[in-house]
Amino acid sequence: HFILENFFSYKDLFKAFKIYAKFFLSFLFNYQSIKIKHKSPFYGFNKIFHPYLIDTFIGYTAIRNIIFYLSIKNLIGEIKEPSLGLYIMENQTFEIILNHLWKKKFSSEILGFPHSCVRFWDLKYFFIKPEVNKFYFPNKVCIHSKDTYEWAKYLKLSNQQILDVESIRHENVQNSKKVQVNAPPKNIIIYGDLDDTSSYNLCNIIQNISNINFFFKNHPASSFNKENIKFKNITFIDHDLDFDEIDCVITANGSTTAFKPYYSKFPFLIYLSPDFFNLSPINNLSNDVFFHDIASFEVCLNKIREIRLKNEKLHLIDKNCIRWIDVLKLNKAKHRFNFEKLGNIL
Repeated sequence: HFILENFFSYKDLFKAFKIYAKFFLSFLFNYQSIKIKHKSPFYGFNKIFHPYLIDTFIGYTAIRNIIFYLSIKNLIGEIKEPSLGLYIMENQTFEIILNHLWKKKFSSEILGFPHSCVRFWDLKYFFIKPEVNKFYFPNKVCIHSKDTYEWAKYLKLSNQQILDVESIRHENVQNSKKVQVNAPPKNIIIYGDLDDTSSYNLCNIIQNISNINFFFKNHPASSFNKENIKFKNITFIDHDLDFDEIDCVITANGSTTAFKPYYSKFPFLIYLSPDFFNLSPINNLSNDVFFHDIASFEVCLNKIREIRLKNEKLHLIDKNCIRWIDVLKLNKAKHRFNFEKLGNIL
C-alpha cells in the first residue's frame, strides 16, 4: 500500500502551475460561452451552477485533479509491462485519469470493480457513455450483483466488456433459516450513518426507550463524536456482535450493512431521516421495516415478528471465489460472460 500523493514531487509543482494557468486562462476567456444563455428558460440555473463551474475549472477541485493527474502519471511511469490492471470502481475523477493514462501507455487491459451497490439514483455511475468515452472507461467491468447487472445492461455493455465475479463484501453472508429472537427485542445493535446528523437524530429518537439495550457501532468513515451522547440505554462499541447476542439490527439509510440480516432472515429496521430520500440498497422491503420517529419506531417493533421478506439472491456469493481466480489468472478461455445466463442465476 502507498499514498498516491507520494508520487507528486517538488518538480511537479511547476508542471501543476503551468496546467492550472492554462485552465485559468481558458476559463477566463470561455466563461460566457459555457453559461446558459439569457434567452433560455433555464437561465436562472446559472446561479446554482456558478460555484460549481468556479470550483471545477479554477477552484479546489481543479487543483486536486491536477495533482491526481501528475501523481498517477508518475505512478504509471514506474510500472513495467503489467499483465492486468484492476481498481475499485466508483467513477471518481482519479479513476477517469487512471483509465486514460493506462490505455495511453499499456496494451494490457484494465478492469473496474464496482464493489458496492450501484443505485439508480447515483448519477456518477451513469454520466460516462462507454461507447463514446472508451478511453476514460475500463476495458471490462466486474459485476457481482443484481444491481451491477442492471447497471451493465443500462450502459449497453457487451458480453466482451463484462466479467462476472463473486461479491467479496458479502462472501460471509448466506441464506439461512430465520433465527428465533425475543419479541419485542431486548438487545439491538445500531450501525451508524456516514452522515453524523443522521446518527445524532437516531440517538435522540431512542434515548427515552428504557426497556431496550442499544449497542451503537459507529461508521468507520464518520467523525461522529460519541462523547456528546450521554444516554444510559446506549452503549458504544468498536466490535461487531453475533446474532445470538442481539434481537434486532438497525441500519442507517443507504447502508449496505442491511444485507447481512437480510440474507440471514434476521430482524432488522432501517432509520429514514425525515429530510432525506429512501436510499436503501434493497428494493423489495416492506414499509414496516422503515421508521423516522419514535412513533413509527414503536410500530415497527410491534410488527417485527410479522415482517416477511422475499430474501432474493442479490449477489453472486461463493467463498471459493472461483470466478475471481479465473480473472486474476487471466484464464480467458474459461471466463466468458453471458447476460442471459447470469440473469437466470440472480
